[in-house]
Amino acid sequence: MTLKVSAVPDKLFWTSLVFCTLFVSYRYPLQLGTTDTSLTYSDTPVYLQAAKFVIVLLLTGLSSWWALKTRIKTKVLPLLALVMLLECIVLAKALYVFDVRYIDQTFWPLAALVLCLSVRTVRIESLDLFMKFLFVFSVASDAIQVFLFFVIGRLPAQGYPDSINVRFGGWLDSPNDFACILFLLMGWALYRYQGFKRLAIEGVLFLCLILTQSLTAYGFFLVSLILLTALHIAQRPASVLWIGLVLGGIVVATMSWLPDLFGTLWENKATSISGHLRTPTDLLGDWKAWALVGAPTYDFYENWWVSSLFNLGIPWLIVCLVSTIWLVARVTCVFRSVTGRLDKGVLGGIVALSSYCVFGSWSFPVLTFFPVNFMFYLFCFLVSFGKLQFEISGGEA
Repeated sequence: MTLKVSAVPDKLFWTSLVFCTLFVSYRYPLQLGTTDTSLTYSDTPVYLQAAKFVIVLLLTGLSSWWALKTRIKTKVLPLLALVMLLECIVLAKALYVFDVRYIDQTFWPLAALVLCLSVRTVRIESLDLFMKFLFVFSVASDAIQVFLFFVIGRLPAQGYPDSINVRFGGWLDSPNDFACILFLLMGWALYRYQGFKRLAIEGVLFLCLILTQSLTAYGFFLVSLILLTALHIAQRPASVLWIGLVLGGIVVATMSWLPDLFGTLWENKATSISGHLRTPTDLLGDWKAWALVGAPTYDFYENWWVSSLFNLGIPWLIVCLVSTIWLVARVTCVFRSVTGRLDKGVLGGIVALSSYCVFGSWSFPVLTFFPVNFMFYLFCFLVSFGKLQFEISGGEA
């Protein structure tokens, strides 16, 4: 069977997406990660960390021929220009100060952009199938970790013996990263399914979210639940009674143990929380040193937006905010305009993922989490540059 040349970019797109998704699955079985957050793991070898860059660079290099030939709609040219400007600035600074952390920040958006521009169209059914796989893979891997922990005491990457502080992160073996994937799947399942099936899937994903022990994820989930409940009541006022009964039942069922659980988690996370809230007061007074192009040396902050401000400067941060809001707003507008269940499901998942990436970046450097950052940019670019082919109309965004 011969492969048509026109089909090559599509194959490269899916090869890249599946590769990036599965690559870090080595962490849990090989106990590789970072000794900074794990007592039982070893640091990931440099060659293994570099392997993903080399392989994706080869795949995107092959895709670049088709990306350069793609026709860009006039209305999205300003967005493309903003993204290119952002990433070229980061790339230039990476070469100037020779710090690999800048490379990590600019490589994945550019790789996602090349793959998105090179592909002809991506059918919504294909992304729906990918999310089904991701759901099964995520739940199964998390269940295996929980099972092995209770049966033989096998700790995940962020787990401590004889402590409640055992955080499960599925195939990523990283609870903060895994929470992003769970919101992607929650948004997908919310609009993809109905009735008991939707309730069961959301319940399983919610349990996985609880096991991450991520307070940021808990906060985002609570805010999202309140907004969705308010929207549902506004559309169906008569439902306020049964919603009140359900929420009241949940409160009564959990009030005996939930406060103690959250109290213990808060106590265990006190050091981590103080790190997230660290304010660089020393740099505030010396604003001329970083305001325009960022500080001369890279300084890490848990808050990704603060980190971007001091490492890349005020102009870069403003352009980044504009382009990020543009991407999320574009995805949200397309989500609201479609009607098919598959369309709603896939786009609902992308909206949930992108919203959490923006929200979570105030607490974690979410946009440096691989492969979450790659998925965020890839999915948002697909929608924004009109590469999605929908279920019913067959049209593109």
